[in-house]
Amino acid sequence: MKNTNNINTCKSLATLYKKIKSLDFNKQMDKVAYSFTSNNKLSAKGFITTPFDDDWELYPKYSKISEFALGIDECVKKATTNASGKCFIDLSTLAYFAGNAMNTESLNPSIEEKIVNYINNLPSSVTPIVRMTFGIPIRLPAKSISYFTTYLYENVKNPKALIYLANVAPSTFIPLKKDKNKSSIVGLLLDLLDLAQQQLKGAHLKKILLQVRDLVEFEKDKIAAYFSASGLKPTAWNHSKIFAFNGYAAMTGGGNFWQTTNTQPSDNLTVLNMGVNLTGPAAGDTHRFLNQIWKYLENIPENDQVSNAVQGRMIDGRDGLTKLVKAPIYNDNTIIKTGDSDVLSVSNVMNINAKDSLPSHIIWIIKDLFFNLSKEYLKVHDSVDEFAELVELWDEDNPRFLMIMSKYKINPAWSASRILRKEAVKSANSNVIFSTQTFDLDVKGSAGSQIAPLIDTLKKYFHIDWNGLFVPYEVLNSLAYFIYKVAAKDPFLKEKQSLEILCSYYKKGWSDDLRASEFKILLAEQIKSLISIKKLPAWPIQIELNTFINSIVNYRRPKENLTFYGNHAKLVMIDSSLCYIGSDNVYPNYNYQHGYWFDDKRAINKFLKKYWAPLKKKFSEKEDK
Repeated sequence: MKNTNNINTCKSLATLYKKIKSLDFNKQMDKVAYSFTSNNKLSAKGFITTPFDDDWELYPKYSKISEFALGIDECVKKATTNASGKCFIDLSTLAYFAGNAMNTESLNPSIEEKIVNYINNLPSSVTPIVRMTFGIPIRLPAKSISYFTTYLYENVKNPKALIYLANVAPSTFIPLKKDKNKSSIVGLLLDLLDLAQQQLKGAHLKKILLQVRDLVEFEKDKIAAYFSASGLKPTAWNHSKIFAFNGYAAMTGGGNFWQTTNTQPSDNLTVLNMGVNLTGPAAGDTHRFLNQIWKYLENIPENDQVSNAVQGRMIDGRDGLTKLVKAPIYNDNTIIKTGDSDVLSVSNVMNINAKDSLPSHIIWIIKDLFFNLSKEYLKVHDSVDEFAELVELWDEDNPRFLMIMSKYKINPAWSASRILRKEAVKSANSNVIFSTQTFDLDVKGSAGSQIAPLIDTLKKYFHIDWNGLFVPYEVLNSLAYFIYKVAAKDPFLKEKQSLEILCSYYKKGWSDDLRASEFKILLAEQIKSLISIKKLPAWPIQIELNTFINSIVNYRRPKENLTFYGNHAKLVMIDSSLCYIGSDNVYPNYNYQHGYWFDDKRAINKFLKKYWAPLKKKFSEKEDK
């Protein structure tokens, strides 16, 4: 029987699933980059919030056991109790950690003790497997990965237990196949720019893209050499935050497995974070997402000088680790039913090791680069109203754009997480909530830093003063449709429609570099541009656009002394009925990501009542200036 908490909401999840499936060339990415499953059960706690519990009763003191640690512990208990007789554990986090998320003193036995006892008591016919995946570069085997690995080496007695460690931070794009004296990257650029020349009407927009095309054609050898050269700066890295056990229980969200900020928070090392744990078939999807990373690690391209992986028996310790030969792949297809919640698992997988195609994130790098470049150029020439034309043209809803992606075998479904976020936002009718660190990306300080020299070159070539920040214009475009829809329906916001945003501190901690006023200007410009190019009718109400945006947008930050680092959650809520929790930030990025969309009304209502409402009322402040 269908859960009554989910009445009339599953259609939204099903619609998102149908959308990404329609974009999946040859239907290859189902159960890889996305998957729709029923019969899941979200934790009774609903959301994992750190450092506070869900109703803020502990503030300003922090619990000795955080919800993050309790979430891991719950996964271990449920997997070892209900999916016993096997052992497949995945732990994925951005960086190796000196602290230990598995060793929480107030839990007796500790999480790591429970895991070790389980492994040691398995039948001899079972081969226990632990895969640990990191993102920030480290050469393995390192002296110290975490206390958890050391604990496994010292306490696992099962001779069959295997451990696999990996750093995944691809340093370059793939070697580029040439065709008619043009590399595939140059061909892709020229095809996209030719499409722009054929379809765009804005004079200034066409002019800058024509100049870019001439530049690409003239410098094609240098561009090809640049993108195919070896380098040490990662283009992408593993950014997922995952604990998954036996395909039965899993936890994911914004929290890395660092003891200081999540499992044993102290007054001076806290950060607002959000996660969710569940049992059911979606846990298996989480293992399968990590399968793609491990398949890449089996055959790392020569020009990836950063990623590396090792394997060994736990009883042999660190000294027994050797270079990865064969990656362990999760392939358990046992049917699991733990509840009645639907979950849409979504990932960005990049497909960076494909031999006959470009990696998926190259299309997003090109889009982000030219969206932001063009916007700055149009500002100089007072022609911002033309801008939305390019965003609409280079969009997955445009068949001509999809034809180019198909030509270069770039499957849109590889970027299921990023694509479905913009689709969900565009479909909103009454309210949208973002909890995120920031809306912009400083390319020079990120995993995309390899393209920073290109930005400097283009700034000089076009004589523009651009700070190199990337804004996710596909999200702003979707928000523009949402704002317009609300204005046309209820200009006085009688139904309390809103766009709620919680970002981190401004230029402090894990910071947000965008002011609320700047965000509102960008949003207003996007709406005006969609109206100018006739994608939207004239502004439908007498209330001035900027005034309406000020009324509907609630841009907040944590209060000054609430946490040390600020906000690090990655949450999107649509119409108080559809929610995303995962590792994927709203700002542009080119990393491996994983998360869940779900519509469990009980969990969503608990979040809104117990966490979000008091956070808005007492623990954050609105920034208007």
